[in-house]
Amino acid sequence: MEHIIRNHYNYLISVIIPSKRPDGLNGLINSLLTHSNPLINNFEIIVKIDFEELNQYNLTQYSNLDNINFIISTKKQGYVSLINFEEDMVKLSNSQYCFLLTDDTQITTPNWNSILQEQLTEFKVYFPLIEWEDDPINPQFCFPIFPKKLLDIWGYLAPHSLVDHWLHELAKRISNPNMPWNESFLQYLDNIKVQGRKNPSHETSVDKSSISSQLYQTCIYHTESPEFFHCINLLKEYLVKKRYDDIHKHNIINEYKNSLES
Repeated sequence: MEHIIRNHYNYLISVIIPSKRPDGLNGLINSLLTHSNPLINNFEIIVKIDFEELNQYNLTQYSNLDNINFIISTKKQGYVSLINFEEDMVKLSNSQYCFLLTDDTQITTPNWNSILQEQLTEFKVYFPLIEWEDDPINPQFCFPIFPKKLLDIWGYLAPHSLVDHWLHELAKRISNPNMPWNESFLQYLDNIKVQGRKNPSHETSVDKSSISSQLYQTCIYHTESPEFFHCINLLKEYLVKKRYDDIHKHNIINEYKNSLES
């Protein structure tokens, strides 16, 4: 069973949140709204909630906010199915970029949406600064901000539920100057801070921990798999065509023709 509440605006950013923690979700949404610039309406929030746990959430508190949308669906296989839920949310997004967060995080940067309005100017994957409550000196590359178009280019977002690992490894490999073909496809944002709890006490964490070793091996495999290099090749083709289209669109002949027509 699935129920979707949507609006039809176009945004720069869709914040994607798979949720199993009502209190955590409220805290995250509150941080997104409180720390945003209300004069810039450039983001939406899409939340996925398990149907079996819907009664734990008070969604009516968001009923007057046009930029918050909910997907209510079955749990399926828990953490293993997370990638399917995230891909569904990306498909439903009305934006250029998707910002993947979890409901055990909060945004702590004032005017974060204004900053991203200035930063998200290129077709690449961005990673914000992470501050863990229990390990503040060891940030990790989590919570990617990525072009929605990647889903169309590849046909999927990632082959497993560790999307952050997949996108970081792929973007890092593409951006490696020692590669025969390289592209600036990775950028770290030290002016956007996400605060997270590394080991939250919840069923999701238990579920994740029970298969963490298997997931890690899956990540290692996929970074050297045919799928990984196929995604690089597809992205290369897209970027080459995009560059050609941009040049063709703005070349001097077209500019001259446009001047005559005007």
